[in-house]
Amino acid sequence: MKRLHFYHIALWLGFLGTLWGSSARAADDTYQFDWLDPDKKIYVLQNRLNEKRNHLFIEAMGGFGFSNAFRSSYNIDGRVSFFFHEMFGVEGFAMYSFHRPNNNQDAIEASSPTRLPSVRELLGRYGAHFVVSPFYGKFNFFNAIVYYDWHVHAGLAYVQSRVDMNEIAGNAPNYVGQNLVAGSVGTGQRFYIKKRFVIRWDLTTFIYRAPILGVTGTKATYSDVNLNIGFGVKI
Repeated sequence: MKRLHFYHIALWLGFLGTLWGSSARAADDTYQFDWLDPDKKIYVLQNRLNEKRNHLFIEAMGGFGFSNAFRSSYNIDGRVSFFFHEMFGVEGFAMYSFHRPNNNQDAIEASSPTRLPSVRELLGRYGAHFVVSPFYGKFNFFNAIVYYDWHVHAGLAYVQSRVDMNEIAGNAPNYVGQNLVAGSVGTGQRFYIKKRFVIRWDLTTFIYRAPILGVTGTKATYSDVNLNIGFGVKI
C-alpha cells in the first residue's frame, strides 16, 4: 500500500512537472520577442473590422426630449458624419421636435386657469459637432459577434424656438418666435449589424441662454436633453 501510495504521488508530481514545462515553453514561444529586437515594444491590438477613416455615415433617428416641464417632446434627428481619422470626425445634424401638453400643463391649468406660465418649445436645432471616437469593442449577442464604437461630441447649434405667451386656460396658444444659439455636448454608440449597416443611439444636450419670462426679463441658462435611436449606412 505504501509503495502504491508513493507511486501515485510520483505520478502526480510527474504530471504537474510536465504541465509546468509545457506551459513555460509555450509562454516562452508566445511572449519572448528578444530575438526580434530587444529595443522594440510589442503591443496587443484588437482587430478593427469596421474602420471609420475616410467613410461617411448617414443616419436617421427618433426619440424623446426630457427637459420641458409642461410638454411631452418627440424628436426626428438626421446626422451626416465624416471621419478623417479613425478616432476623429465632424458631423452635421438637423433635429426637429414636436410637442404636446402633458399632465403638468393640465394640472397648472386646473389650479391657476388665469395665470399660466410662459412655455418655451424648442423646434429646430441645426449645427455641427466635432466627434471623438476613442473606444471600440465587441460582444456576443445570441452567438453573433457585434462590433461597436463609442463616441463623444461637442459643437454649436442654431435653435428655432417659440414661446406660448397665453395666460388663460382654454384659449388658443399665443406663440412668439425666438431664435437662439446653443452649445451642444453628447455621447453615443454605433453597433455594426452588417458591414454597411449600423444602429445608433445618441444622447445630446443643448445648452442655451434665454429670458426667464419668455421673451423679456433677465436671461438664464437652460439645458435641453434628448435621447434618440435609429439606423444608418456607412459609405
